[in-house]
Amino acid sequence: MTLRTTIIDIETCYRRPFVPKGCRVERVEYPLMKEYGSISQIERNEAALAFRLHYPIAALPKNDRTVNVLCWHGRIYWPRGESVVNRTGVVGNMSLDDWRHSIESDRDLTRILPTGETPVAKESFSRFALPDGRDDALLEVKRDFAERFLICDGFVYTAGGVPVYALWQYEGSRRVSIVGTGIDRAIGEPGKPLSPHAAFYATAPTERAFVSGQVWLPGKKVTAGPSHIPVPEIEVLKPGLITPDLIDHVRIDALFRACMRNLDWLIWRSLAPGASDRRYYLQNPAKSTFGTAVRDAFAAALEPGADNYATSNKRLAALRALFEAERDIPKKHLKEVGALQAGFAEINARFPSEVLATEDEAALDRLAI
Repeated sequence: MTLRTTIIDIETCYRRPFVPKGCRVERVEYPLMKEYGSISQIERNEAALAFRLHYPIAALPKNDRTVNVLCWHGRIYWPRGESVVNRTGVVGNMSLDDWRHSIESDRDLTRILPTGETPVAKESFSRFALPDGRDDALLEVKRDFAERFLICDGFVYTAGGVPVYALWQYEGSRRVSIVGTGIDRAIGEPGKPLSPHAAFYATAPTERAFVSGQVWLPGKKVTAGPSHIPVPEIEVLKPGLITPDLIDHVRIDALFRACMRNLDWLIWRSLAPGASDRRYYLQNPAKSTFGTAVRDAFAAALEPGADNYATSNKRLAALRALFEAERDIPKKHLKEVGALQAGFAEINARFPSEVLATEDEAALDRLAI
């Protein structure tokens, strides 16, 4: 079988330091570069049908009430389109032409452009040749096109995870919807046009559902949501893609990701007003120890481990370091910390409290090499 590809023209910016004529101080600009990306293209009969989603929503056209989730070369692919109908998430199809237009007109596919900055058409003169981010930006874009997207019968699909049910709370409305569990366990930044956060994976309602445990595997009884609103159906056609411990791993990752984003001031910085004042730590050794332990634990858990167990173990260890130690929380942060701590308490109760020995963790990590 000959592998076919679709070429997408792109224009995106990159970070470039330079020293203007007559200056000594380095400045930064964001020039545009024109390149292309290559995406695998297949016919419908080349991919297996993994899941079929049924949306019992009268407001949807009949053709949009059933959505196919594909499996190709062992990976799950969701339709790229997403919409919100009657305050609930609905996965939909996006044509190649529509997606091509959105990509070609974006001009910041890696989301490196700072707020208020504008890309420039070409590089400015520089007194010195300085390393820039052109090659890195180009490599990231080309890799994302090649590894994360698929064109099937004129529609765009993006790599994603197993579909599950989640209690969505959106603009005051509550109902059970279908969401994706993510392409892998990497901790990436949402919001990039080329990030494959398929099926509302990176949205706030989905994250809240994962953290609070309001999420169910296909085939499990859904125990939440208004009784008068029909629940969409996940028809499973490849059950081997679903692992029994999937929900546990997804919940740990969601809480870890939420803490990284919402509690960065607690994880990576000191609570002390004079954080740079070394005397503060000499007078408060417990706080210094807490900060170091938490930072080290989160840094060690950023990258996925050798397997799901090793990854969950490291991230649980980081969450325990954060939530089980004594620390002072400013009043303005009590609510957000309390909500995340409640999610941690429930997750922590499901797992043994012991931590792998250092030699056991090292052995698991060596398996990935």
